[in-house]
Amino acid sequence: MAERPTATTVGTAGTCELREGIQLRDAIGNVFTKAVYCDNIPSDVYARADFASPVSGWLKLSPSWFPCFTTGPEDTKGNKTWYYTQGDQVGAMPRIKGWGVVPAEVVQLPTGTPHPFPDLPRCPWF
Repeated sequence: MAERPTATTVGTAGTCELREGIQLRDAIGNVFTKAVYCDNIPSDVYARADFASPVSGWLKLSPSWFPCFTTGPEDTKGNKTWYYTQGDQVGAMPRIKGWGVVPAEVVQLPTGTPHPFPDLPRCPWF
């Protein structure tokens, strides 16, 4: 299980790019044609935006795709943004194939870029 990121384990700068005209399909049939492709730190992927939620997977590699965002409890940096993604490894709830959300501090946005990433859509079901 990945450790919960802390302010000391999170970098202050990253490389991110908003890409359009792509096609990402999650395990429940949602199709995304826009996503931010960003550096990230290893993390648990939660089934919903809540640290007490089941861990649906783990982000172990970087960079990753994040097609939308939602809001939830604050992370250690005070961010309430959570990003939807698919973990590199599947955890609990194998039917959703590692899809879930990570707190904003996992996604290493370039210095000065606010959460949520500009022009990234809000997840419609959250």
